[in-house]
Amino acid sequence: MKIIEMSKPKYTIHKFTVPMYHEELHIFLGSFEDFHKISTSKYKVEFEEKDGSHGQFFYGEDGRPSIIVMESFDWSVTDQVTMTHELLHFTFHVLKTAGLKLSDESEEAYTYTLGYIQTKVWDKLKPKKKK
Repeated sequence: MKIIEMSKPKYTIHKFTVPMYHEELHIFLGSFEDFHKISTSKYKVEFEEKDGSHGQFFYGEDGRPSIIVMESFDWSVTDQVTMTHELLHFTFHVLKTAGLKLSDESEEAYTYTLGYIQTKVWDKLKPKKKK
């Protein structure tokens, strides 16, 4: 009898919270194929196929976290720009959910919130220093 080993998905999920707004963000780094396999059961989102972009954002609803999906993050300029783009989507979601519409009067709240979130993400994703 031949035993066939199923390969385990190779992905990581990083979790972040924005306590002052009670919002949660998960960053899924792995193949879009692997995300498709877990998207309905774990996150209750409909994910059909990659749309050609380097990253995708899914809004959190009904107590579920928002999700950013990227195949990888290696600190290239493209990855940093893509992650910032997706984090801005999350920032819009967080503050709109809190009832704060983007305007001249609220733009500082948006930029500070993006900076807060981005700092948390960069700290988590930065390469570990070798000892």
